[in-house]
Amino acid sequence: LLGTAIGREAEASQRFLRVLRLSHTVAVAVAILLYLTRPGFVLAAEVRIFGSMAERYLGFVPRMNGYFNSMVLGAVCYTGLGLVLGARDRGRGTIALVALFALGALLTLQRGAWVLVVLTLLGWGAVAAFRLLVLRQGRLRPLWTVAFVALSALTISYAWRYAQTQPWFDIVTGE
Repeated sequence: LLGTAIGREAEASQRFLRVLRLSHTVAVAVAILLYLTRPGFVLAAEVRIFGSMAERYLGFVPRMNGYFNSMVLGAVCYTGLGLVLGARDRGRGTIALVALFALGALLTLQRGAWVLVVLTLLGWGAVAAFRLLVLRQGRLRPLWTVAFVALSALTISYAWRYAQTQPWFDIVTGE
């Protein structure tokens, strides 16, 4: 992707991004399907992975695919979400894909995936708001720009203060 972007091959870059979006979508959809249907080979894998603790996980497991795999799936969810929201050729299925990636991240029960999905949504929402409020006016209007920057700064500072009140904050930041 970097090579095609440096070479200014826009069509090749877009084709590669479409393949990435499709692979992320298929991976998350299959993971959710396996999570909800729980076929025999998934149950056998859980018994093999969890060993003597398997009884705790044979019912409704509130964490998709075990601890490590749920971290990987969370990473697929928020990167796929960023690919979908940042695509130039977004279609009518964008909302369905956003919902799919958000559901996949929710089912992983990984706080990091949740935080990064929300940050991805906020980041692309800020870009969309900037485009809507500032760039579509024909020229950059100072009042809209100041309002956008002020709202963004308030949102980020509130999110930072809220995160500092959470018990996991010290663990994540090492403070």
